[in-house]
Amino acid sequence: MHAPHQSVQVLVWSEHCFIISCRYGALTPLNFLEGIQRPPTWVKHMRFDTVQDYEKYLSRMRAVAVMVQQGITLMRKAIELNRTNHEVSMVKQMCKCAMVFG
Repeated sequence: MHAPHQSVQVLVWSEHCFIISCRYGALTPLNFLEGIQRPPTWVKHMRFDTVQDYEKYLSRMRAVAVMVQQGITLMRKAIELNRTNHEVSMVKQMCKCAMVFG
């Protein structure tokens, strides 16, 4: 059984994390489920029948640079708040990023 002060510490930390999550949302845009290292699922669902289809695809590809910058901003905030994923859950993702970005 945990000592009462440990339970209070866990409760305070959980409340702190909840408040940060409400303020900032998800701060870790890179994980084993999602992130720039994973291929976008919308590509396989797109149609490429018309000029407009290709224009839509190109506009989404141009938005990738914005998405990457937003991810960098979120990760910097996560580091500042000490709210990053554990290294164990990130090792494979770092390898994937290295393969994608060189």
